[in-house]
Amino acid sequence: MHRVLRAPTQKFFRGLWQASALALALALATGCGEVQLPAGDSFKLSELTWNSKNVDFGPISGVTEIYDDTLVLSGSGAVVLTSGVQLALDARVKSWGAVSVLPAADLSGSWAVAIDDKGSLRRLKNRSVMEDISDRYGLVGVPVRELAPMGQQGAVFALDGQLAVADGQTVTRYDGAYTQVAGATDRVAGIADGKVRLLDAKNKTTQDLEVGTPTALLFDENDKLVVATSDALYRESSDGAMQKIHSSKDAPIRGLVRAGTSMWMVLGDSLALVQDGKLRRAAEDDVNAVIPADAKLFGSSSGDLWTVSSGKLRLLAEDSGGGADQDLWRRNVQPIFSRLCATCHLPGGSSGIDLSTYALWAARRSRMVVRVLDGKPTPMPPAGAGTLTAEERVALKAWTDNMPMQ
Repeated sequence: MHRVLRAPTQKFFRGLWQASALALALALATGCGEVQLPAGDSFKLSELTWNSKNVDFGPISGVTEIYDDTLVLSGSGAVVLTSGVQLALDARVKSWGAVSVLPAADLSGSWAVAIDDKGSLRRLKNRSVMEDISDRYGLVGVPVRELAPMGQQGAVFALDGQLAVADGQTVTRYDGAYTQVAGATDRVAGIADGKVRLLDAKNKTTQDLEVGTPTALLFDENDKLVVATSDALYRESSDGAMQKIHSSKDAPIRGLVRAGTSMWMVLGDSLALVQDGKLRRAAEDDVNAVIPADAKLFGSSSGDLWTVSSGKLRLLAEDSGGGADQDLWRRNVQPIFSRLCATCHLPGGSSGIDLSTYALWAARRSRMVVRVLDGKPTPMPPAGAGTLTAEERVALKAWTDNMPMQ
């Protein structure tokens, strides 16, 4: 059963991120058999600075990023940080549930949305306060347990015994108790009755998938379903079948999360990364890669990984040898890239120039001064793509001036 509640509609919001080499490589693995991901190079991790003033926010339960801001849910309230510095604190709610970035209710933008201790939906408004938006979805007084985006075309909310699917025009409720919900364009997946249940919101049909006992699931950037059990990883093939792409009997899979165009997993007690069609494991001696059993994983659109364990928040990234300069780039430059550059400068973007990593920016450091800061011979970003704020110009210059010693 389902029933429909009317909601407002406006222009469709188009996201920044495009399909990646990971999706292309895995898309070749079709059919119902088993195709193991090839092993990639091992990697080491570095812990990045996300709280430059070392402010004690109390126990932390969740985190998400929207544009160049980071929203941290803590015992002090909802904290907004920019470039590692606290911008605002809304202390009215100090206990939180799930958090994510969702398309706005009318699809006119993106909202950072969290569930408060009463099950109400709250979005970050004006980069400062958490506004109750339960009424936007007809959910006033209805406790929400989980939430997830459905691509850039809507959102799904897990209620007690129901799902609420919002598509910018209507909010439709479906019967069923779902956990670990994930969304893609016109589709929702979750764990129901111990199985993966796939809801086709367009045709209003459901299907149970046989993949053992699921522990985690997500949709990748190509809208393909990925499911983890304790000992295997499955991915949806082009014909809709679930295909095993990794067996992990020696190291149980304890976590799975998407971060940009990559996927992070916890294998046993250590991190691994599915990237560019390969499975890469953290170096055995890397202490940063050891993840406690109680840890929750949160993906970053930059491809990095947030972890929360015992109320402590860490931001982890692959260590590519950039040291303090790379850390400064992540704080100062990467938010600018996400806001102004990603549309054209991701791998395979329309510009033909990939600027998605620190190494690629560092190789063009002097060129960035000329094109972006000096605007010669023509300014970048180009006309119509947006301009740097005064604060962003200062942040970019601080990095371009920070030439590491050779």
